[in-house]
Amino acid sequence: MYEQHQDIYRAFNISGFYWLYGFNFHSNHTVGKSCVYFTVEDLFEDGMYYSSNFIKNGSWGKIEYNGTFYSSLPMEYKDENRTVYNSLRARTRSGQWIVMNYTLIYSDYQECSFFRVPNIDNGNGCMVLLANTTVLSGMPAACQSLYNDSCVKDPGQTFRQIYQDGCQPRPDNESCIVYA
Repeated sequence: MYEQHQDIYRAFNISGFYWLYGFNFHSNHTVGKSCVYFTVEDLFEDGMYYSSNFIKNGSWGKIEYNGTFYSSLPMEYKDENRTVYNSLRARTRSGQWIVMNYTLIYSDYQECSFFRVPNIDNGNGCMVLLANTTVLSGMPAACQSLYNDSCVKDPGQTFRQIYQDGCQPRPDNESCIVYA
């Protein structure tokens, strides 16, 4: 059970893409952006190349990332050793921004994945990604329950939903601004 839902390679090995559904912290990085989604360009056992895509100031934009998978602590739990990577170290391909780390808390490997963001709120930041096939329905019940158990530490804590009804991915024939 320890790693059953924490294989980061499997979490990103989906057909389609993930929408940034929301998180439990304020992110300056998403201010002024809407319809944020992530596309995986190349996926390897130990990392991936991916992009965040979004609308900003009425135009499509994109930020390209390199991601390296790694195992976070603890490496064992109840005498079970972690045998798969569960975390992502992401940096922009341009190298302009700080490195961010994301630790997979849970993925059903189809519709929902959520991550701890150790750099945020003393390690209590959480981010939810939903597949295009389920985002209109919101978090599936199992995902919502586990998110609440793992990420809602304060009853007054706010979930900031980023996804908005009506969002569509950028059409293939529409250009975008590539941000560093």
